[in-house]
Amino acid sequence: MMFRRKRGWIGIDFGDRALKVAQVVREAGRMRIAHSALMWRPAGTAQGGGGADRSGWSSQDIAAALALDFGLSGRQAACMLPMECSELCAVSIPPGSPEERRAMVADELAQRYPDDAATRAFVYWDCPVPASQGAGPRENTLVLTAPRELVTGMAEQLAEARLACQVMDGPPFVLARAAAMAFPGSTDEAVGVVEWGYSSSTFCISRQGYPQYTRHLRNCGAGQLVEAVGHALNLREDESIELVFGCGLDGAGPGGRDEQVTAILAEIATPVFGSLAEEIRKTLTYVEMQYPDLLPSWLCLLGDGATVDGAARALSENLEMPVRLWQMASEGMAQHPSHAAPQPLLAAAAALSVLAWTS
Repeated sequence: MMFRRKRGWIGIDFGDRALKVAQVVREAGRMRIAHSALMWRPAGTAQGGGGADRSGWSSQDIAAALALDFGLSGRQAACMLPMECSELCAVSIPPGSPEERRAMVADELAQRYPDDAATRAFVYWDCPVPASQGAGPRENTLVLTAPRELVTGMAEQLAEARLACQVMDGPPFVLARAAAMAFPGSTDEAVGVVEWGYSSSTFCISRQGYPQYTRHLRNCGAGQLVEAVGHALNLREDESIELVFGCGLDGAGPGGRDEQVTAILAEIATPVFGSLAEEIRKTLTYVEMQYPDLLPSWLCLLGDGATVDGAARALSENLEMPVRLWQMASEGMAQHPSHAAPQPLLAAAAALSVLAWTS
């Protein structure tokens, strides 16, 4: 029955700057984004992960976003926990049944969070063991944990918008699934995924659609680029956003862009890309030392920053390695001017939608 379904769930990505919605359809064995919507947050109000118990968006915002594309159908939905409100740790768990291992993970969390372990939700999965670990306990399990109040609050929020939350997914799984969707022929090799969000970024290494390594880059958001442009050119945030995301860094782009303007933006952006590349480079060096089999030869870029024209090229030049934008087939995607979205911005929402066929 699951594979007869043609429409995926409604995938919702609670971003810092935009609420992103996507619904994937499956036809003749192929998947495409059929419907999408964006709800933009006013300039000056972008935030990382919202409050302690909510997504940072209201149920009215969710309902309004859904109304932007009447093609969105069904009540089943999936959303992603904000990485800013989650914590990732590696623990050593011996073999056992799923119930036994879950109990052991809970015991580990009780030691790490003695004051609030009982109020935290968590998910765990197997991971490669670092090469430098000796004969002692080996960190073979990754645990993603978040306040239970946040998880239940987000589910209640969807219910208030007349949606039934089926899955509250963790960012590592969403990014790994997104990479497999965009590059299905590369699932056997290690793929580096960079989700360049507005307030922060997440780096994930995926293999066979499964997260093998994840690091949250807290001070590497695309908002830093907007801030740098605003400071250099004495612009308001809304003006900087329009310039950065509207003009981009490549003067040869569509729309007859002024090459002088894009050249100025590219110069201002140089230290921002340098900072992001440096954090990624440090991460890749660590991976090469500890997990040599997981070192990727190229990266997939998605998220807010990926929609800046020329971003993939600039990051590739800084890292001296190929960087590809996230993209999947999209015939029939809604293109109303009020909510049309570049594909890299919809990657997480699309990866949530396809859980209808995998959960």
